[in-house]
Amino acid sequence: MHIFYDEDEYETVSHSRPCTACGGDLGKCRGVGCNGSSGFGTRRRSPEEIAKIKAEKQRKREDEILAEAELIRIRRSLFPTGNQ
Repeated sequence: MHIFYDEDEYETVSHSRPCTACGGDLGKCRGVGCNGSSGFGTRRRSPEEIAKIKAEKQRKREDEILAEAELIRIRRSLFPTGNQ
């Protein structure tokens, strides 16, 4: 089964809650009876956030293409026959 996952659509979120007995210092309760917890999951972004992320990625991609094209133009003007 294929699960579609768009990394722009979801963001990773984490949470943690320190132990009420040791306050997160495992040396105090040595992990026995420690009631702290942590975990992670995903959160779906709003359509506005997704659109902004996709637009930024597209802009970056286009800027990279334009920079490469400019280098090609310079190289061709310096070496019109292709001999470098």
